[in-house]
Formats: sequence, C-alpha cells, structure tokens
Amino acid sequence: MTIFPLLLAIDTCGPSGSVALGRIPGRDLEILGQTELAGRTYSATLVSAVADVLSSAGLHLGLLDAIVVVNGPGSFTGVRVGVSAAKGLAQGAGIPVVAISRLEVLSRKSGVPTAALDAHRGEVYLRLDRTGSAPVELLAGPKELAAVHPAPARVAVCDEGAAALLARVWPQTQLVTTPPPL
Repeated sequence: MTIFPLLLAIDTCGPSGSVALGRIPGRDLEILGQTELAGRTYSATLVSAVADVLSSAGLHLGLLDAIVVVNGPGSFTGVRVGVSAAKGLAQGAGIPVVAISRLEVLSRKSGVPTAALDAHRGEVYLRLDRTGSAPVELLAGPKELAAVHPAPARVAVCDEGAAALLARVWPQTQLVTTPPPL
C-alpha cells in the first residue's frame, strides 16, 4: 500500500483565512477538507478549525507529514497568529513546518509568475518574476513601480486596490484577476 504525504495548510494573512487538509498523490494536490475562517477571528477560531478539519477526515496531528503556513505578506496580527499556531502544533506533533508566501500562493493559483496584493496606503506587495533569477518580493508604491523596467507583461491580482494602482502605473500590463488565495 502506498502512503501519500498528508499536509495541513494554514492561512491567516488576508481578510479571510483558511485551514485545509491535503494529500499529494504524485504531482497534484487532493484536498481532503477545507474550512474558511472569518477575518479578525483567527485567534479565537483557528485551533478549533484545525481540530474540525482533522476530525472530519478521521485523522490526528501525528499522522501529518508537515504543516504548511502562509507567512505573509498581510496583517501583522494574522501572520503572527497563523505562524505561532503552526509552530506550536508542529512542535507538539513532532512534524516540520513549511512557510510559503501569500504572493507565491496567488502566483501559483493564477499561473502568472508576477503577483500583487493591496498593501493599502497607495502601495502593493509585489512578487516580481525576473527571467533567469529568483522572484523578488517587495513593498512598492508608484515611485518604485515606475522604476521597474521593463514592466511585467502580466500580473495576477485579487483585489481592487492592487489592480487600480498597477493599472495607473503600468497601463500596458495585463491584469489577471484571480480569486483570493486560500
């Protein structure tokens, strides 16, 4: 019998969050259970959501191969709650934690290597793909965006704030609207 890796994923960085349980049979991810978390309630609902997702699948923490946690960018409190919970749960169960950027999740979900999220105050969190080198993540306002040459051909966005700023500064860039990453 082949056992496929089991992962628990936690995202508390955005306006809404999620907890998901998945298995990786080969290259694809099979979602075994998922629940969305209302924003601003993460500290009160996260641990019980993890317990509910695991219980619904008939599993417990000790059977997991790893916990994947989104480590930002996003709300400082949300990031802190998610990362702290993941580390505490993983340490107690003796399993590793893997951190991933919310921008990378958005990029992968959309199939577009460059992605942006609204950082408010006229700025975006930007994952900028550069041919031949690793992507770079930065906080950028109009001045920093205008200094990027060449501007990317396509950028994944999931909110109006990022879309409006990018459309104004990079009018030739195609904005690929994608649902928020979960």
